[in-house]
Amino acid sequence: MTDKKRESFLDEVNLDFYERHFSDEKAIHKYPNVNTVRCELWYFSNNSVPGKILDYGFGYGQEVIFFAEKGYEVYGLDISKNALSRLQETIKEKYSHINDRISLSLISS
Repeated sequence: MTDKKRESFLDEVNLDFYERHFSDEKAIHKYPNVNTVRCELWYFSNNSVPGKILDYGFGYGQEVIFFAEKGYEVYGLDISKNALSRLQETIKEKYSHINDRISLSLISS
């Protein structure tokens, strides 16, 4: 009987790329995408109470931080351990006032 390799829904090539990408300290995005800002303004800001947001593939986390600062409860998922640890460190150092509105998780196989 042969051992079957456990199938993973993660693409190892993509995972390797993003781990390398998020390990580079020079590649940091500070501001949210302009379309994120427009989306919040046009569609979400009419609600009297900010709701919940899922950021699937949060990367540098600029959208996570943007929405949390607007009062949303933000859930972030990413495949990169480097992205996760970098964003956790950034929140701890610069955005501790919104830490209770952010929940980050690593997507694993």
